[in-house]
Amino acid sequence: MAIAPQHWAQARTDAPIHLQIRLDERPGPARPSSKATGPVVRIFRDDSGHLHLGDVISFAVNWSDSSAPSDSGGPVLVGRQNITVDLAWLNAARFLEVYLADGPQGYEVVWDQVTPLSAATKQPVNPPTGDGYGVLTPQDVIRSGVQPDSGWAGLLSGLRRWFVP
Repeated sequence: MAIAPQHWAQARTDAPIHLQIRLDERPGPARPSSKATGPVVRIFRDDSGHLHLGDVISFAVNWSDSSAPSDSGGPVLVGRQNITVDLAWLNAARFLEVYLADGPQGYEVVWDQVTPLSAATKQPVNPPTGDGYGVLTPQDVIRSGVQPDSGWAGLLSGLRRWFVP
């Protein structure tokens, strides 16, 4: 069952935390964790009032490695229609923009709303007022990362047409 695009936009609007971090530790196959870690460099919204610039935070990121052999050949869209970020784009990114909420084990990404960035920005790249999923991955990160070379490349290209400005 597909999730209607307005649910992601509503999730961004309702998320208590919206910020950018410098990406110091990335998830990936060499690490047993899916955690992204780094200091907060921009705070667009923090309803908790607990975060400050420079605070080091971590949270799990749904990622996939399109260059690794697998049965599916690409990102997994399962359950409530999770969106994964390609590992090549995470490796190319220096920053992440993310919508977070407090969870039982720390911060949790709200409805997979995480965007790899090559640089921190003064204004949100994936604003709460954006349509649909929002910004999956900006073009500069895609260009500097290793392009997915599986059958999923066409799907991701099509997603970018709809979701990336």
